[in-house]
Amino acid sequence: MKRAPVFDNDLNYEAPVLDLSEKTLRQISVSDLAIGMYVEALDKPWSESAFILQGFFIRSKQDIIDLRAECRYVTIDASIKAESQRQQNKVHFPTFACGN
Repeated sequence: MKRAPVFDNDLNYEAPVLDLSEKTLRQISVSDLAIGMYVEALDKPWSESAFILQGFFIRSKQDIIDLRAECRYVTIDASIKAESQRQQNKVHFPTFACGN
């Protein structure tokens, strides 16, 4: 992955740069879908489907059933892993000490 230099006072480190050329798009049959895959495109326009989002992670068997009802094949991005999706879904809540 390419990196861009970032300087912050005394820190000297490189932050990752998003490189869209690293996408790995694959067209697959809906019979080969699995939980954790990222659906990049359908075999028809998103506006003609029942899906609200344009691009999403398959999170359940129901997602697979719904895709099979709508499409014969989809395009997945194999470079996006389910782990990155789980990291995005983590919510951190601050803890506060309450005193009287």
